[in-house]
Amino acid sequence: MKTFVVSVLVLVSVVTNAQTISLLAGKSFSPADYLSLRYTHYSNSPLKLSLGGFYERGSKYKLGYGSYGADLLLHCDHLTGAYPERRGGLTGAIGINWQVENESWLYKDWPFSKRSSFGLTGEVAYQYYLTDAFRIGLFSQQKILFNPDIGRCRWILGLSLSHHLDY
Repeated sequence: MKTFVVSVLVLVSVVTNAQTISLLAGKSFSPADYLSLRYTHYSNSPLKLSLGGFYERGSKYKLGYGSYGADLLLHCDHLTGAYPERRGGLTGAIGINWQVENESWLYKDWPFSKRSSFGLTGEVAYQYYLTDAFRIGLFSQQKILFNPDIGRCRWILGLSLSHHLDY
């Protein structure tokens, strides 16, 4: 019972210090629709860690494309506490990613390890405050993958909606 209580208290302390939950939606040039849910942890400095999962899905010429994965990014977000003096600004992020291709028609005999790839991610975004708790933004993300069998890079453009949990 003590272990359970301690685990719940640790989990609550992590959640109460949360900075932002973001929903990102866009279009990749695979071509596919991109959807991501991201959690950014609180920090007193402009540098913040975020962890997000993503899913891509698309079809062209009756061939389906799908992939999923995760990003771990270090954001340079100097907009914290800027509302209402400044309504928006640029943010950037760099980090690592892991992506798994999920094309059953192309990779049906490939093992999971051959369909997955690690890589680097860079992101630039313009964030605009709607209120002190909500931001909307435009983002561009470039992913460089290390597995040449499934492709070298992905480029994504889209919109983001962020909610600050500390309000």
